[in-house]
Amino acid sequence: MNCTDFTDVTDTTYILERGCVVSGLETQMNKLDKRLLRIKQQKARLMEKQRKFETRQKIELGGLVFTADLHSHFSDLNDKDGEARAIILGVLSEAAEQLDKPEYRLAMLKRGQQVFNFKARTKNRQKHGRETKQ
Repeated sequence: MNCTDFTDVTDTTYILERGCVVSGLETQMNKLDKRLLRIKQQKARLMEKQRKFETRQKIELGGLVFTADLHSHFSDLNDKDGEARAIILGVLSEAAEQLDKPEYRLAMLKRGQQVFNFKARTKNRQKHGRETKQ
């Protein structure tokens, strides 16, 4: 065994006799540095995946605001005083507080399903050139 092959600091007698302590420790440090780099890269990939997941959720939730036609009640969602956004946030916050009540939660589930079904039917009819009925 020579100094370049040394990867494990277990045989201290051999290490001291051959003068391989430094190169053995350097080899271990290099391996640990590479391992640390792989872990950091893995962490970066996971963080990117989490960021993309959260972004996708936000996009989907924003789409629900449009599906519920909340935006249609305001002429300008980018008004200077933020009134439209504040009202929409207030509506959503109020609903969030009510969701702890089972009867409200069930009612909102049914209402949401009705809206989704209506939107799907409307989209299908428009696709096939038929009139929509409310």
